[in-house]
Amino acid sequence: MEDYKDIQDLLKPRRDIKASAQLRNRVKTSVDRKRRATTLRRNWILGGISAGIAAAVLLLVLIPSGASAISPKEILNATLNTLTGVDFFDMEVEVRTLPNDNFSYINPGCDFVNHKISVARIDSAICWRVDKSSRQAMHNGHATYMWIDAIKSGWFSRNPDWNVLGYLSVFLNPTATIETELYQCINDPTADYDIKKDNDNIYLTIHSLPKGDFSNPYMLNTSIAESECYRRYMIDAKTNKLISATVSVVVDGCEVEMIRLRNITYGSTDTDITRLPSDIEFINVDIPAESRGLSGINATEAASLILNAFSNWNTDILGKAIDPSLLQPYKAVYAGAELIDIGKAFRSGNDENETFIPYILKLSNGQIKRYNLALYRTPGNGWIVIGGL
Repeated sequence: MEDYKDIQDLLKPRRDIKASAQLRNRVKTSVDRKRRATTLRRNWILGGISAGIAAAVLLLVLIPSGASAISPKEILNATLNTLTGVDFFDMEVEVRTLPNDNFSYINPGCDFVNHKISVARIDSAICWRVDKSSRQAMHNGHATYMWIDAIKSGWFSRNPDWNVLGYLSVFLNPTATIETELYQCINDPTADYDIKKDNDNIYLTIHSLPKGDFSNPYMLNTSIAESECYRRYMIDAKTNKLISATVSVVVDGCEVEMIRLRNITYGSTDTDITRLPSDIEFINVDIPAESRGLSGINATEAASLILNAFSNWNTDILGKAIDPSLLQPYKAVYAGAELIDIGKAFRSGNDENETFIPYILKLSNGQIKRYNLALYRTPGNGWIVIGGL
């Protein structure tokens, strides 16, 4: 039993760490979600990654130290102890993406878009806010909100599984950043990591392969999970605080930097990061699964129904398949459009419930649009539109 003394010591509760109800719920739902093996993603149903302290503890047994001078246990313990007392921090993160697309979306061909991330500990709950060029998100300890200023519309959910940030969620807690990455090493046998330390800094590097089916490469390199990537973190060896981070994806054998954390400030603030805009109409996405989507048909049939419904703007069909807050903006573009051709459905990426259908549409102004409609199969086996318009 002496060999397990370090593990027992790590498992002893710390008197200075008080787990909030939110944290306990996150750990519980993380385990439940693992058992269910389901993923919720994007606008109505969004999914992401989560981490558990228990998983990080398993690393003490399953993963050897990368260097004799430092171990995953030392990094985890030091970071946990140091950041327990941090009540507020904000950071600037740059991402190659489109200004008003989903937070999880990346594209090697895009310019960097600045994201401001603020995190505060309020009454033992972790609250956060992310401001992107044209899209914002906020969590107040009870619900998560996301909105787009340009269309004056937003969404909210009290479901802790609703992760609107994708990979950016690892930056919400520098402790969770380390936990999440080490957790991924357990669950992804293709990933490897390296830890180095000098007098000033600790360097953690993780290399992982894309997750999903890429027999059709359409979704390759559109998210961090769906890319071969290198994630690099630098931690102050004296304070154990996260200093910087970069994420690069491999495109045609070359690394392309996609995400870079350029500045992080620890301290306190008088700013209320949980404030909501007064001119946004928020829609509750926690509606029963059976009331969403077009059911009883396959993806190609659903796509045909949706695209044909544009010609006479049939809201009986469109209202079931498209987020209600987007119907009015879409109507200005697609009302009166004529479906010219529809192709064969295909899958690409790491979500088995997502299907893409090529289409050719003639808009009312005569413009021809060729693209892929992205449909998602809900838990109630209905098809909803999550992209491609």
